[in-house]
Amino acid sequence: MVKKIKTYLSKLKTKTLSFKLYFSIIFFLILFIFVFLNTYSSQTISPLYSSVVDEKYEAMIDFIQKIRSAPRFPFFLEINQKIYGRRLKDDVFAEESKKKQQIVELKTVLKKNPKARDVLLKLSYLYRELGDKKKADQYLNKAKAVDPLIK
Repeated sequence: MVKKIKTYLSKLKTKTLSFKLYFSIIFFLILFIFVFLNTYSSQTISPLYSSVVDEKYEAMIDFIQKIRSAPRFPFFLEINQKIYGRRLKDDVFAEESKKKQQIVELKTVLKKNPKARDVLLKLSYLYRELGDKKKADQYLNKAKAVDPLIK
C-alpha cells in the first residue's frame, strides 16, 4: 500500500512539473510575441501619427485630408475645428476650392472659344479629380469632337 502511494505521488510530481513547465513555456512565448510586436509596431508607426500627436497643424490637415472618405471624417473635422478654428476647414478643402476656381476660369475661357481643346481636356481632368465622372466624360467627348486624335 505504501509503495502504491509513493508511486502515485511520484506520478503526481511529474504531472505537476510538466504542467509548470508547459505553463512557463507558454507564458514566455506570449511575452516574447508581445515584446516583438510592440517593438515592431513602434518602429513602423507612420511619421504622420507622431506629427499629429505633437499637434503640428500641417500634419493635422494632411491627416484629415487622407480620411475624407472615411465615415468618421465629419466627426474628426468638427473636433479638430474646435481646436484649430475655422481656418482648418478652409485649409482641408483648399485644394478642392482651387480646382473649383480653375473650373470657373476655364469655363469663362471656353465661352470665348468653345473649341479650345486644351481647355476642354483640363475641364475633364478637373471634374474627374473632383469625382464628377459624368461631367468629366462630357468635356472629354467635346474635346474628342474637336480633335479626333484624343484617346
